[in-house]
Formats: sequence, C-alpha cells, structure tokens
Amino acid sequence: MQATLEEKTKLMQKLDEDSPPWNLSSDLFGNVGVDINDFETHNYTYFLDNVKSLEDLLEGLNQLSPFADDALKVAESMNQQDFCEFKLTLAYERRMEDSKMPKRYITLALPKWFLYSIPLADKAIVPLGATLIRLIEL
Repeated sequence: MQATLEEKTKLMQKLDEDSPPWNLSSDLFGNVGVDINDFETHNYTYFLDNVKSLEDLLEGLNQLSPFADDALKVAESMNQQDFCEFKLTLAYERRMEDSKMPKRYITLALPKWFLYSIPLADKAIVPLGATLIRLIEL
C-alpha cells in the first residue's frame, strides 16, 4: 500500500520536531499513553464505542489524521441520523456474529491504514500508533 503525498505531508507536519507531541484526547480514546506512538487498537474500539456525538466523532478522526482520513471523509458526509444508525449497527456488530453493518460505515469501523497496520503491530508486538507512523513513512 502506497501513502499519498497528502498523507505523508500531514504525517510529517504532525511529527515535526518543533511541534508539541502528537497527543490524543483521553476523553475520546481512553488511556492512550504519552502520545500517538502508544495508540493501540483498543483505544480506537473505546473511541467508537463511547463517542456520543457526530461532532466528537469528527474531532477524534481529525486527531487521528492522516491514519483515518478515509473514515473522516465518511463521517464528514454524515448527518445526525446517520450517526445514530452507525452507533446502532456498531452495537449490533459487537453482540452478533453476522454483520449487519452497512457498507458505507465499514471504513469508520476499520480505516484502511488500520487494516494493514494491525497485523503488523501484532506480529512485531509494538503499538498500533508506532506501526501506523512507520508504514506511512515508508
């Protein structure tokens, strides 16, 4: 998978030595640790399960940019009714084996960079955030 120039540029801006550490909101993501390097899969699961509004969903996905820009694009096209539908189908997903998640929300549940990074992070036994950074840098 190839990172776009836009994704690489966003990553480099956020990792710039002169900028403060890339922190994620503990209100949205739970106990993330020091910064994005400590971000884990369970932090994203916590975020999706506990996000209470479309505005908070957008804020959290903005904080994860460029790693979840595809999910952010989906969320930006949503209205309040779509958000409620997503939350209901997500709750159903967590309790049932057969998927009822509409295809338009799949990217919210698993952004493309997460899809590639989660198996690598598990295999290397490193945090997801560190893996996401290295994967886009390459």
